[in-house]
Amino acid sequence: MKIDSIVSFLFLQTFALATLPTVTISDGVLIGTTTTLPSATASVNKFLGVPFAAAPIGQLRFALPQSVQPYGTIQANKWSKSCMQQFINSTTAVPTRSQTIQLFNTPDPGESEDCLYLNVYVPGTQTTGKTVMFWIYGGGLEYGTASIPWHDGSSFAAYQDVIIVAPNYRTNVFGFPHSDEITDNTKWNIGYYDQRMALQWVKNNIKAFGGDPNKVTIFGQSSGATSVDRLVTTMGSNPPFRAAIMQSGTSSVTVGKADQSTTEWSSLVPILGCSPQQTSSPLACMRTKDATAIKSALEANYTGNFFSFQPIQDGVTELKQPEASRLAGTIAKVPILQGTTAQEGRLYSLPYNVQGGFNYWVETKLSFPGANFYNIIAAYPIPGTYPDNDAAVAQAWTDAIYQCPASVVTWDSATGPKIPTWRYYFNASFANYGSVPGFTNRGAYHTTDIPLVFGTYPSSGATAQEIALSQYMQTAWATFAKDPNGGPDPAWPSISSSSGGKYIGVLGNAGNTFTNLTVMQSTPLDTRCSPLYYPIYNESDNANSWKN
Repeated sequence: MKIDSIVSFLFLQTFALATLPTVTISDGVLIGTTTTLPSATASVNKFLGVPFAAAPIGQLRFALPQSVQPYGTIQANKWSKSCMQQFINSTTAVPTRSQTIQLFNTPDPGESEDCLYLNVYVPGTQTTGKTVMFWIYGGGLEYGTASIPWHDGSSFAAYQDVIIVAPNYRTNVFGFPHSDEITDNTKWNIGYYDQRMALQWVKNNIKAFGGDPNKVTIFGQSSGATSVDRLVTTMGSNPPFRAAIMQSGTSSVTVGKADQSTTEWSSLVPILGCSPQQTSSPLACMRTKDATAIKSALEANYTGNFFSFQPIQDGVTELKQPEASRLAGTIAKVPILQGTTAQEGRLYSLPYNVQGGFNYWVETKLSFPGANFYNIIAAYPIPGTYPDNDAAVAQAWTDAIYQCPASVVTWDSATGPKIPTWRYYFNASFANYGSVPGFTNRGAYHTTDIPLVFGTYPSSGATAQEIALSQYMQTAWATFAKDPNGGPDPAWPSISSSSGGKYIGVLGNAGNTFTNLTVMQSTPLDTRCSPLYYPIYNESDNANSWKN
């Protein structure tokens, strides 16, 4: 190459770097990338794969997150790898392993223990003091990642002028180890501590991106929404956020393990050659094993309940009786937006479409104090109201594990600490996403609201209703985040204890276009809650192990 060509090339490279978005924070300098969305008045500056904690490898595996070391200048222009994920290892359950990955979690960047990174999506406008929305993904606390197209915050940033922050956090045994060698069991829920460290990163650094650390709304879906609920109920009167959105989370009335059992850990370590008979310290031994070997052991031996490493009630990141704390007003008194999809249970119910499937589901899934099997079975007649076991299980699953808990939490929030609270009911499905071979026509099942909220549904085949509904939901979420006390829409009333109004905003309808919000009373939707499920929540003393 000639000298003048080299000089020209270097000049162009230097100019290109100079025009890239750059932010300096306490840990280093971030060079991001820029994108432009159709019809948007502002571009979006993306800072992807930003470290917020030290790599949890070696001695930091199964340990609380530690501060990241200063890193100089980094190219923050691509998603980081996902944390180690545990998918169900089955070809018969629905959705199967391959369907789960296709539907929700195609991990394009791959997986790694070195995964404590976050993504920041910033409007390319010059104003400061922007509202921040902090996203926590779901996945049953077994899998999940911020590094997938569904969770891309560019649309929010471009069209709503808010900053989106989406961190990774550890799940399964990597996030919730039950080792008896970790003698302080308040250090078992390390995945929740990852979320807290990412929130602390926002508080320390978001001003450099044009955000206001005092204008943070946390939001999440499924176990991400459950995580939001844990933050609300455990972070006291001065939390690092001012509002919370919970999409399809099982919430405080159906929380995790009450005991401090190490049974699953003790069953896992011999598979990796780390039993007490083989080593003086199973924990130290497990820290030497390849992460993919641990992942493989988890997936090969997973039975649906066993080897499901879930959080414990440690009194710090998860309370034993969070709903009692909510009623007592000893939680973060921040406005809440919470809701569910119309057919949450359709994600899980298909395997039960066999003779006796509904009865079996009731007897196994609802085997808790206060459960009246006969009354529950009678409430979902087959054939009759429900044509088959699949339909009955789907509705019962929706009622018991999502809709009725949302009813309890929203009403208790409004009547106990008198928190401004709004509730929604998502009832729409679209053909251009949410279908893979063998898993089609399932309706508004669990997770189908995510691409509408983020505006990340496929543009190909999108209907007018889909486009309008997505625009409305994203605007409502952002409006709530910008002014939590004002709610998501002036036409959408809060749940009011003074007027007795258990109002629900209905999102979606049977028509071809979405034009207006529909508001209704919750009574028709919650008719089964009081007689069938509230006794379970009360009698079980919040000691259930229901999956998120």
